[in-house]
Amino acid sequence: MLKHELEAVLVRHLGPVKAPPELAWRAGFSPRGTSVPPQEGKAKHWLPRFAAGVSAVAAVAIFLLWLRPPSSDLHSADPAQISAWLKSRSFDVPLRHDPPSFIRLTSARIKGSTAEVDYQIAGRSARLTVSPASATAPSPGAYHIVRSHLVHGQLFTLACAAPQDARTACLLCHMGAQVN
Repeated sequence: MLKHELEAVLVRHLGPVKAPPELAWRAGFSPRGTSVPPQEGKAKHWLPRFAAGVSAVAAVAIFLLWLRPPSSDLHSADPAQISAWLKSRSFDVPLRHDPPSFIRLTSARIKGSTAEVDYQIAGRSARLTVSPASATAPSPGAYHIVRSHLVHGQLFTLACAAPQDARTACLLCHMGAQVN
């Protein structure tokens, strides 16, 4: 009986009570039928969009950096640096690491499937052009073609500004005794 009497007293004195709103939000419900309180709803509304935007910008930046072609020009007088730079771009150019003092490298560049190495012989311009074996020798322009020859599937063409530099132009890659 005690149990029955206690229930009757509780029902009589303790009727249904409406919970305060902050308790409802903590439980995951709100009076308006949404699952988050109004101040949290605004933050949760723009946060996913912000994160998606940042992710999209990062993805585009990485994609553009990945697709960006490597630099097509190198200004250097160091044969080892130029040779390594060309090799990293699929051109195997065996430049001498110690060319004679009258040969001075100035730059290298990539033009499509062709590489060019500019240098000077006693202050006069010269150029080594390396292209695929199927390519024709480049037009001389202001240069005199010294020679073209095929090495390991690449066409090497030497050209110099002065005809008297023809034999010396080969010393960029070859030792004196190897030049024909």
